[in-house]
Amino acid sequence: DGPEAVMQFIRKVLNTDKYACEIYDWYYGNELIKLVGHSYDYVVTRIPNIFSEALLVDDRIIDVRDFTVTRPDIDSLVVSCHIDTVYGEIKYEQEVLI
Repeated sequence: DGPEAVMQFIRKVLNTDKYACEIYDWYYGNELIKLVGHSYDYVVTRIPNIFSEALLVDDRIIDVRDFTVTRPDIDSLVVSCHIDTVYGEIKYEQEVLI
């Protein structure tokens, strides 16, 4: 329990493809894999929705906001956001392959 458990959930759900593992229900995971091969502009517009949808299934997460996307490489992005939880705010950053 506590902030460490929320952080573990965040990392795990954002690194698990939705529908890929039968041990998880249909609400667990993310659909970032669907962004592979799409244009940069399309990906940037979809990332906030995909992150929010994956994270807001947990009652301890209140809001996901303030997204920033940078492109360090041709086939990857770095996504930063603020996640408001019942334990306070978490600044989160993750690399996403496109």
